[in-house]
Amino acid sequence: MQDTHNIANHVLIQDISTRWDSTLQALRRLLEQRVAVQACLPRITCKAELTTEEWIMMEKVVNILRYFEEATKSISKSTATLSDAIPLINSLRKLLENMRGSSPREEENISQN
Repeated sequence: MQDTHNIANHVLIQDISTRWDSTLQALRRLLEQRVAVQACLPRITCKAELTTEEWIMMEKVVNILRYFEEATKSISKSTATLSDAIPLINSLRKLLENMRGSSPREEENISQN
């Protein structure tokens, strides 16, 4: 299906409960492969189908998690100090508060959860 739809030949990534960023990577890959996945689902015994709302929710979750990814990379550098971490944490809190305050109800629930 990837070749048929001219999509990169990548395998899906599994979520690993001990690595939060694997959720982000798994969702990104699933979104990248959306057309191929949707084309395959009717052909396999798994009758799970994702709704348009679920795909949109995934995009929103990826959008929120990317800020955490950037912060994680920043404080994971060998030169990072505690004085780098505290402003990042405050920035993430402010970002989530802003999302809650200015987003439609659904996005508020996503960022709050």
